[in-house]
Amino acid sequence: MHGGAPGSGGPKGAHNGNYKHGLYTAGAIASRRWLRHQAREVRALTSVGRVLIKRALAECPLLGVGSIGQCNTARSLSAGVSKPKVFRGR
Repeated sequence: MHGGAPGSGGPKGAHNGNYKHGLYTAGAIASRRWLRHQAREVRALTSVGRVLIKRALAECPLLGVGSIGQCNTARSLSAGVSKPKVFRGR
């Protein structure tokens, strides 16, 4: 039977004859896997945060209509202004 037994295979790291740069070592692969996982979690949290912020802005009584940029535009158009300035929160 070949391979699979504990201790079989080539030596780890630079002791192996084919070791060149360390990009595919177990530690490097684990680091990249961890970083990808963290990036996915950050993306998921920020997308949830965006949804919550949009809901909060839609329900905000201070904005009137409930959408950023439409309140002042709608009021200006009804008042007869040809080029209304839209406030976008910046």
